[in-house]
Amino acid sequence: MGMPGFGTPKYVDTIKPLIQLTDDGLFVLDTRYFEFESPNDLPYRPKLLELLGAAREPESPFRIATPGVEPAAGSIEVVSQHYADIAASVQKATEEAILHVVRHAVGKTGIRDVCIAGGVGLNSLANGRIQRELGCRLYVHPAAGDSGTALGAALNHYHVQVEKPRAGALTNPYLGAAYGDNEILSALRLHRLDRFLHCPSGETLAKETVDRLVAGKVVGWMQGRFEWGPRALGNRSILANPTLETTQEIVNVRIKFREPFRPFAPSVLVESAHDYFELPELIDASAPENFMLSVANVRPDKRRIIPAVTHVDGTARVQVVRRETNPLYYDLIEAFGRRTGVPVILNTSFNMRGEPMVDKPYDALETFCWNDMDCLVMGNDLIDKEMV
Repeated sequence: MGMPGFGTPKYVDTIKPLIQLTDDGLFVLDTRYFEFESPNDLPYRPKLLELLGAAREPESPFRIATPGVEPAAGSIEVVSQHYADIAASVQKATEEAILHVVRHAVGKTGIRDVCIAGGVGLNSLANGRIQRELGCRLYVHPAAGDSGTALGAALNHYHVQVEKPRAGALTNPYLGAAYGDNEILSALRLHRLDRFLHCPSGETLAKETVDRLVAGKVVGWMQGRFEWGPRALGNRSILANPTLETTQEIVNVRIKFREPFRPFAPSVLVESAHDYFELPELIDASAPENFMLSVANVRPDKRRIIPAVTHVDGTARVQVVRRETNPLYYDLIEAFGRRTGVPVILNTSFNMRGEPMVDKPYDALETFCWNDMDCLVMGNDLIDKEMV
């Protein structure tokens, strides 16, 4: 997701030989190009640079040429396109390797219930292809890296060694710490903030927040227990109006301070998900779409309606929201849908580039004060920027 959507996989035939797919359904990496034993700062060797050219400098400008306009040789547009094409090529080669492994496993076992662990499980584009092209029922843990794998090892021991019955699939990722009114008020005092709007009910909170979203304002949203995993799923999120053309640039440039090729995710009510996105017919509560771990096509007739969450290639990394899993976030999206006719909200993680997601109320206030976010909602308290 992100830069690959701007590129063409023109280097895929150059990259494929580095990932040799084997007849037994596995793959072998050419270790002349990759460094795994002592990677230090980089997981590749100089030979990869000889093959693909110099690496992109962090923080360097990125800009894609205007359609129909030929960019000058050596311009930012030409350089950016080169890196976008490399990203698209690496993504395609990675997808082919993942599908090769899954296809072989399904063919050997006849089982189409697939579970993927490890950081590669966060590759949402590949996950979408597994579902669409292989017809698999897919499960990816919301913390698909080392922490999720560790849980799997513990559960395996519990079931195989201790001989206890299997637990049901994880459907609720909100397992972190929660903070009540006392912690929120303490953080407000530390920031010397005594002006804020206290909403006596969830209904009032949703209305006040929707008022601001409809007006094009960007809202920091901190509620309940924080999410386990790298995706913001509606408890430590920055929210905005997906129907406005300007929203994506505002959030990228003014709020997140990140590159323009990075897309934003739509949070959509589960009952409306198929109206806006081309998703599997049955989305159970443990499917990747619940954890923002699968990319789907935005339906062509809806792309102009939700431009801020539609990537340049017409896709979106969808999060379906269920009332039983996150009732407050569900009610907020439902209220936005009643007001606008669109039960979708732009959702991105509550942090600035290079920083972790906020945890405590104090962290949320620090981030809110340091960027151009318009509004912050913590618990039942709402702070507009002019109150700071």
